[in-house]
Amino acid sequence: MFKKLNRFLYTLYRLKPSQIFYQILNRLNLLSLFQKKFKVDNISSSDIIDWNFLSPTTKFYPSKKLLVFLNKKYEFKDEVDWNFSEYGKLWTYNLNYLDFINQDNLDHNKINDLLRNYLSRYKQLKDGFDPYPTSIRIINLSKLISSLPETDSSAYKILTRDIRRLSSNLEKHLLGNHLLENLLALWVGNHFIKNKDLAVFLNKKLIYELDEQILKDGAHYELSPMYHQIILGRLLECISLAKNNPNEWNQTILSVFINKSEVMLSWLKNISFNFTHFIRINDSVEGISPNYKDLLKLSKKLNLHIKPISLGDSNIRKLSKGNLSMLIDLSNISPSYQPGHSHSDALNFLLFYRNTPIIVDPAISTYEKNKSRDRERSSCYHNIVVRNNENHDEIWGSFRVGRSSKTKILKENKNNFKAIKKGYDKNISHQREWIAEENGISIIDVIANTREDHDLYLHFHPNLFIDMENDKLIIDNKIEIQFQYHKKIEIVDYFYAKGFNNKVNAKRAKIQFKQHLVTSINKK
Repeated sequence: MFKKLNRFLYTLYRLKPSQIFYQILNRLNLLSLFQKKFKVDNISSSDIIDWNFLSPTTKFYPSKKLLVFLNKKYEFKDEVDWNFSEYGKLWTYNLNYLDFINQDNLDHNKINDLLRNYLSRYKQLKDGFDPYPTSIRIINLSKLISSLPETDSSAYKILTRDIRRLSSNLEKHLLGNHLLENLLALWVGNHFIKNKDLAVFLNKKLIYELDEQILKDGAHYELSPMYHQIILGRLLECISLAKNNPNEWNQTILSVFINKSEVMLSWLKNISFNFTHFIRINDSVEGISPNYKDLLKLSKKLNLHIKPISLGDSNIRKLSKGNLSMLIDLSNISPSYQPGHSHSDALNFLLFYRNTPIIVDPAISTYEKNKSRDRERSSCYHNIVVRNNENHDEIWGSFRVGRSSKTKILKENKNNFKAIKKGYDKNISHQREWIAEENGISIIDVIANTREDHDLYLHFHPNLFIDMENDKLIIDNKIEIQFQYHKKIEIVDYFYAKGFNNKVNAKRAKIQFKQHLVTSINKK
């Protein structure tokens, strides 16, 4: 009991005072009473805007009332149940995003029927009324109306109600990417309602949040490439909107959108090895965010340029030797007050050979509060050193963090990185050094203030064949991994996430040692 209370208090301690205040209001359903209200006139078909936007990622088959997203499908027998919850809250959220109304070659009459049904059930919505799905729905309805002026009047009515409700229910209790999505959705929606006071408010808040959330090296501060790409995609759409529909208030922030998008493109290029593979760190997995190809295509159409910025304050680094490349995570839980998408993975690394993933991050398959979610955020599901499968950070409750480890960079240059990490509840420290040497890359792990056994985990891509010869790992007959000062090596199974609700078996190495371990990775 005391342990749980202590964890809860540390979780509260991480929050900003304003978050605690708005959390209380949110739980009492009083958020709207303490937020500024704006006049939202009814939107009509005369309020049309022109812009370029990204394609949806969900699928709808109207003849069967079949919906497919997050690698789960459901066929509704009669009408769509917009509160359907059998697949978890995230699936219900996606259902209420209405992302699928913009998919190609969809019968417009079927879409209009769906929207009329949604409007008729609007007052009964549960999760669909939450600010985040409301924000995404505003964007998707705006896209539909813009590309299809003959859309049924129900779309305009839903959009009007969503904008009116969201404008006084911003997620100030969460902040982070949620608040940014709220603001960007209202910014798009304001091109229909044209409220000058709301425009001034949004521009001011967006400039503040973008400066807070986009680091100098271009990373979104939650350090999730998935959310980074979602936000970048949204900014690119807003740039297109402002360029195609110029007015005084959207031009005042256009340069900010352009600058942030260009530095965000730079970070993506830097961490993804020139846009070759999606990077899986923290809460990230394929199939959710816009892909590199679509982001680059739209950015090129908007005449944006990738800024020549090196990796910096995100504390994500890159090390290369010949055909071997590593992405190294030297960051702490980020941001401290919104750690929901962080994992207990400081000093983690990914290995690529000729831009092909070798040592990987298992990624995520769920946001539900269950064992899978706990495991996927845990220390032992990353390429780091652990003791008794204990976490270095106090992760809990799907999106929460209590006490956390602290990482400090000791040395960094082109061929050498060294950092030290101390766990949240012990005096034990872990120092890790990566060195690019003549024949490959070496990793030196040193554990201080304990003589207990520790385990290094290395997770391999599921497409690879892993063999062991005399305590040496052979990866697809291309890469050799050797160890010094170890006690035992095992090859065991783990679950590799290919997307939400989609896992496959893969292999990982578990290397037991006491205080000192040297790992040498070389081309065979």
